[in-house]
Amino acid sequence: RKEISEKYKREINDDDLYAHLMYPAVFADLVKHVAEFGHARIVPTPVFFYGLNPGEEISVEIEQGKVLIVKLIYVSEPDEDGERTLTFELNGRARECVIMDRSIKSKSKRRAKADPADKKQVGAPIPAMVSSVSVTVGQQVKKKDKLIVLEAMKMQTTVYALDDGVVDRIEVAAGDQVESKDLLIALR
Repeated sequence: RKEISEKYKREINDDDLYAHLMYPAVFADLVKHVAEFGHARIVPTPVFFYGLNPGEEISVEIEQGKVLIVKLIYVSEPDEDGERTLTFELNGRARECVIMDRSIKSKSKRRAKADPADKKQVGAPIPAMVSSVSVTVGQQVKKKDKLIVLEAMKMQTTVYALDDGVVDRIEVAAGDQVESKDLLIALR
């Protein structure tokens, strides 16, 4: 129990101990999920698995003495990218969010996002069209070398290398549309 408690930096109760002993990988995934999103046990089980239907309302105790009333108002039809807009109320206040409907096959190509912490991944700073690509795969580049030129609203933006390296992958070509943070080039 002490080892597991030290590993996960939290108090381990009997249920945690038994779960870890029987299913260590599943328990590790659960701890990671709870750390990132919080416990799902506050959401009623049918809602967790199947979601709400328009007009349905639930109350969720988010902490001692704080209750959140959630009511789903409307779910839009999917757009060409397979995204739906959900309109709901949180404690009577209207809110919207956009979600990807994974049951819909998108007609448009979704690009991977660049990791902002990795200087070997070069992402698009703005939504734009790729005007030109100045490098080729295998080419040696230095920090601040010109990689790509983007164009948005008749203005050009030059994207430079953030680090020294060799061009490993080029994810775009001239004429492609990109969104902010889309991965353009990966260096090694």
